[in-house]
Amino acid sequence: MPNKQPLIFDGYHGDSISSFHDMKNAGIVLTIFKACQGTSDDSAYEGFVDRALSIDLLVGAYHFATKGNGKSQAQHFLKKLRPGMLMALDFEETGGTHMSVAEAENFVQEIVDQTGHLPALYYGHLLLEIEKEGGVGADSILRQCPAWISRYGNTQPKPIANQDMVMWQYTGDGVGPKPHRIAGCDNDADLSVWIGNPDDIPAFVAKHSFLAKS
Repeated sequence: MPNKQPLIFDGYHGDSISSFHDMKNAGIVLTIFKACQGTSDDSAYEGFVDRALSIDLLVGAYHFATKGNGKSQAQHFLKKLRPGMLMALDFEETGGTHMSVAEAENFVQEIVDQTGHLPALYYGHLLLEIEKEGGVGADSILRQCPAWISRYGNTQPKPIANQDMVMWQYTGDGVGPKPHRIAGCDNDADLSVWIGNPDDIPAFVAKHSFLAKS
């Protein structure tokens, strides 16, 4: 398993979270919740955000990307955010309905245009395979996004070229190295380690947070 304490938890309506206090006491620093998929909202999002913020956890939101207009999906995502929340785009295989690279680029560009900040980019094998086939341009805005990579194993993955990796999701849904669970969550959880100094997490969240342009 990664030789680090999991510091990041990401969740959605399928997670049973009994105590954010217990989660925080177990070492979780940053919680990232699914806000929406396409233009549909996650039913547990608002409640999870309220509970995490009430005990001063760092909080973020991710948009689960689907095939379609990236700009309109970004606009919907932005409506779900609160100031200071980390923004992330979840780009992964969804049975043939995943975003194209161009749609993801449009999503990220709209986020930047509206907030002035880049979102984190969560991905696994799909984007790495697309890059190998030449499907990610050298000047793609996706390379500017900090990488949050899903790889369930003991070997730290590498991001696409010219991209900084900041988080590694090493386990999810009981797959990958232990620990699969964290106190406060009653099911196998999606857990990530931080690449680098954990003291940098608050500044990272601020740098890539939702703070609407005035």
